[in-house]
Amino acid sequence: MQDNDYRRLIAQLQEVINDTVKTIDEFEARGMNGELQAEYEQLHAILQKATADQRRYQHALLESVRNQNSEGEQGRTDPEI
Repeated sequence: MQDNDYRRLIAQLQEVINDTVKTIDEFEARGMNGELQAEYEQLHAILQKATADQRRYQHALLESVRNQNSEGEQGRTDPEI
């Protein structure tokens, strides 16, 4: 995967996280978390998965950038070092 792919997925997952948090807040404000317990729990499961997925892609992006930086340094010849 390219760095731009990681960034796009991270941004899309952030949208899912924001929308899910907003929906959870609305559920709680209207007292629906008691009436629709299964749906409320499902929202929390979606939030947990999106957060975990986003974290995984962030780590992958950081690893990719780190690898690119170390590859660039390996080919570098600096007479002052």
